[in-house]
Amino acid sequence: MNAPIEITLLDSKRESWATEVDHLRTLLGAPDNPTLFPPHYLKATFPKIGGRIVVFRKAQALTGAGFLFPRALRADGREFTLRFHRLNPDLNPQLLVSGVEEKLGGDKVILYDPQADQPYPKKTSVDSTDLVLGPADATDALAIRDLQQRVWGSEPDFLYPADIHSTHFRAGSSLIAKLGGNPVAFLFGFYTFDGPELPAKWSRKYRGEFRIESQLLGALPQYRGRNIGSILKNLQAENARREGIGIIHWTVDPLQYRNARLNFGPLRAVSFGFYPNYYSFRNELNQTPASRLVITWLINTERVQQGPEGEQAVQDLRGNTSIRRFEENWTAAQLEEEPRNMAIEIPAHWTALQKDHPEQATRWRASTDKLFQHYLGCEEGRYIITGVGEDGEQKYLIAEKVDLALLEKIGRSA
Repeated sequence: MNAPIEITLLDSKRESWATEVDHLRTLLGAPDNPTLFPPHYLKATFPKIGGRIVVFRKAQALTGAGFLFPRALRADGREFTLRFHRLNPDLNPQLLVSGVEEKLGGDKVILYDPQADQPYPKKTSVDSTDLVLGPADATDALAIRDLQQRVWGSEPDFLYPADIHSTHFRAGSSLIAKLGGNPVAFLFGFYTFDGPELPAKWSRKYRGEFRIESQLLGALPQYRGRNIGSILKNLQAENARREGIGIIHWTVDPLQYRNARLNFGPLRAVSFGFYPNYYSFRNELNQTPASRLVITWLINTERVQQGPEGEQAVQDLRGNTSIRRFEENWTAAQLEEEPRNMAIEIPAHWTALQKDHPEQATRWRASTDKLFQHYLGCEEGRYIITGVGEDGEQKYLIAEKVDLALLEKIGRSA
């Protein structure tokens, strides 16, 4: 008599979660299996989007594993993509799907085999001057994986699988940008159930139970400064609106001023969430603990759709004494202050600082981590980052104190 298949959903809240992820990835062929998601993503971000890991055992031996990605939210419940990794060829995947659906309490599960040949979107494009943008086809999917390595200098095990851009996997966003037919930038992300905490009114108004987590946006260094990131983000927003999605999140290094200028300037996003030491990895752009701001983009608001016209994308702080500044050498006594607005200084050239002056970079990280943890939040009396400012060579994040008027201003429908 054959032993039954035991199905277990792993608990991401367990202290052993990171160790369990590493062990499971090793059993599935890491670091030499290009269909596996990077370890830092599975440990940190995947649970936050509503993802689950399920393992299958027979007579206590691992026979397969699956990664449940949010896929859709329908009137009759949630729907997941089961990214299935088979270790035993005799497993019946459809029976496993039924068992997983039962474990999930009736949510629907769509089986997906990352090893199989997959269909990709037909090539369509949107022209913007000499730039061509569109969904990734099979060739583009491989190009995006290559771009990840070229932008971040990551090892193969830290690259995202190419097949996530296929039609059947159903990523929340998948876009590539080309110049002269050559891939130069990309963007991709995933659907998420719920997400970072929001003011209740925003969540009700913009369908906070189903959002997009924008995972990676990258451009080759020689093509930065051409507005490609902003164009990709706005195309992402257009696609999301067509699906009835009103909220897009992503995480960023708060000390990268170029990113802050895009996120809080042209995109008109805001931030009030913070994850200290969020990722454990190190690469060319992350030489200190990888702390992250949570970016919230309310794409159906007046603020976002009108853009920064009539309001400076970058505030000129020269001679401005109305904003309380927290500069590189701020003192502990300042944490007792609760100004109306504040300007938090960040390095002008963070990547170079990490490389050339690692001790100074470590001090910057520790200092700003303390400020973000102390001040940021969406509750009244806390602070929301809403912009960026400059005073000569000094760069700042601008934060405003939360009250009902500010929440109404940011969340006003277009």
